[in-house]
Amino acid sequence: MDNLDNRVPVQEAAIELGLSRESVMRRLATDELEGAKDRLSGRWYITRESVDRYLAQQQATAAESA
Repeated sequence: MDNLDNRVPVQEAAIELGLSRESVMRRLATDELEGAKDRLSGRWYITRESVDRYLAQQQATAAESA
């Protein structure tokens, strides 16, 4: 996950996904979201693709139950 343009800080991902930071971290641990810890800063980042995929899955689930 070296491309800086392709990563989203955990807190920003949480806001976009409507989740708490802790929920995002749990989803990272269970591989529902993809990301990595930056070696220099020690901060966690989520891939943009993973955030977009998660949002699309949530929208599809909502559409099926409507």
